[in-house]
Amino acid sequence: MAEQMLIIGYNTALEFWRAARVASSSLQEPEVVGRTYGRLPQSPTSLARRAIELLGTEAPIDVVASKVETRMRSPIIRAHSCAAPLPPKSLFFIDDDIAICRMPAVLVQLARGSTPVELARIAYEMTGTYGFEAGQGSDVVQDLHPLLDLGELKGYARSCRATRTRGSRIAADALRYVVPNSNSPRETDVAIILMMPRSMGGFGLSGFVMNPSIRLSSHLGAIVGSDALKPDFYWPDRKVMLEYESQKYHRGPSAMNRDERRRRAFESEGYHVMRLMNDVLKTNDELNSFMTQLAQTLGIYRRPASQHMLDCRRRLREELFGPVSEETAKHEMEHPYTGSVI
Repeated sequence: MAEQMLIIGYNTALEFWRAARVASSSLQEPEVVGRTYGRLPQSPTSLARRAIELLGTEAPIDVVASKVETRMRSPIIRAHSCAAPLPPKSLFFIDDDIAICRMPAVLVQLARGSTPVELARIAYEMTGTYGFEAGQGSDVVQDLHPLLDLGELKGYARSCRATRTRGSRIAADALRYVVPNSNSPRETDVAIILMMPRSMGGFGLSGFVMNPSIRLSSHLGAIVGSDALKPDFYWPDRKVMLEYESQKYHRGPSAMNRDERRRRAFESEGYHVMRLMNDVLKTNDELNSFMTQLAQTLGIYRRPASQHMLDCRRRLREELFGPVSEETAKHEMEHPYTGSVI
């Protein structure tokens, strides 16, 4: 490792890995013109300029150092002190003098200024099969390979907790609510509210896997045109499936016909299939009612949710799926839901 090393972390590293998800060229080291050996140490500013050029990003960039007094000071650097261990395996070197923190380290770094939901969303993205198109706003690219294994994220967070690194406890707690192989941001948000405990606003309906490949009999495979199907959420112990149906991909006669064929195929194999429509996520009452029915289907019976739980759930639902419309809010006030709510 060079005496003067620029280590990029935090949001700059996160954006690098996001770009790497959707463009393999992002991981290829660019051609370096005029590289020499035995050169004099470069200043923090010159290293930062080089990093900006190599990454194709803009200033300022986030840089980490183990001690405050060793921070690199430059107008194009946002310097952060970070006590988390940074062994070579936690770094990705793009030059002799420049390295980027890998995502296990980045997640702990970001934990100091993020909520559990924000951290969980990042972890779902990196262990899932979707990413965000660089420079395209919120455009989503699906069917990618996971960037890393959930176990690696958890292992690094545990090692940081052992050294009492700031942010490690928050990161470790957020990772408890992460399930690998999500294939969209909306699937991620549904998974988060399923996984989080009732005391934090969730439903505590863990035990599912996401997008597993389930083989069909040859007869059913011929009917649906595939020898295997992937339900969005699957509880293997109960043979219960939950399919999220967005307005974008599940509206129109052809999409509805395809979904119905999938449902019939699964149910003929002995699975119970529930369909979660996007509109259900937009209201507190409908979401509570749907999830209570899901819990009963899973054979889970609990005491009704307390008012504190319902208040936390209302806030979590809004954080994940947005505020309810004025019309819906008025209707819920005038006609409060009186059924059982887990």
